[in-house]
Amino acid sequence: MNKLDALINELKESSEIKRFRDLEHIIMNDTELLEKFNIMLDKQKVMVNDKELGRKNYEFSKNDYNETKTLLLSNIIVEEYLTLINDINDDLQLLKNIISNEVNKEFEDWYLWILFLCVLVGNGSILQFPIDLALLILYNTVKGIS
Repeated sequence: MNKLDALINELKESSEIKRFRDLEHIIMNDTELLEKFNIMLDKQKVMVNDKELGRKNYEFSKNDYNETKTLLLSNIIVEEYLTLINDINDDLQLLKNIISNEVNKEFEDWYLWILFLCVLVGNGSILQFPIDLALLILYNTVKGIS
């Protein structure tokens, strides 16, 4: 088992994920609660669309969503569920950034070496990579890293 598989298994077995699944099961099997939850999600979609499209009724849809969410959060199951969603999302974003940074770091190392070779070989190379372009990319890459 590689490191990624081990990490995925560890995440699946975490107490946060298990509790999240339990709460999700409760919500999904309570038709009244599920209906209220879906109404909140629909209002959230309207609010986000209004904001992104710059609609005049954005403040209204925002207030409507917030009122619905506040009422729904009075249910302790929903409150814990939404809190766990945020916590889990934050953890996953952190992991994604760590993995992405490690992959990018490896890629940048190879990328710099390839560009360096292109600069050394120049216009007459098999790669047919113009030296001006290679220098510009190398400069912007190094500038972006530092």
